[in-house]
Amino acid sequence: PPPPQQQQPPPPQWRLPMPPSEFPELEGMGTTELQKLLLDDGAYKDFVGGLGYLQQLEGALEAQRAQNTKRAETTLERAGQISDLRNQIAVICSSEEPEVRARFNELAGRQRKVAGL
Repeated sequence: PPPPQQQQPPPPQWRLPMPPSEFPELEGMGTTELQKLLLDDGAYKDFVGGLGYLQQLEGALEAQRAQNTKRAETTLERAGQISDLRNQIAVICSSEEPEVRARFNELAGRQRKVAGL
């Protein structure tokens, strides 16, 4: 049988960075610049892409992707072990279990006879 696997501690909980309560980048803009952000998708995407919060979100997302990849690799590595264990269980159930059950029934019958005296 394969060696027993050590339990790994659970991964740290994934946390999103707190959204900012203020956007100083917007406060310094005039009406014309703000209207351009509203009307021009390219300007809006450029503006949002430069926000520190979005970069933090992307970092958190990348960290979660890496963690998910590691979990998936671990799961795939264990797939062979799981298959082997299932096969071992099937062998035990088909060959050893009937013998053990018969012996148990025999001993249970003896106990009933002794208890009945």
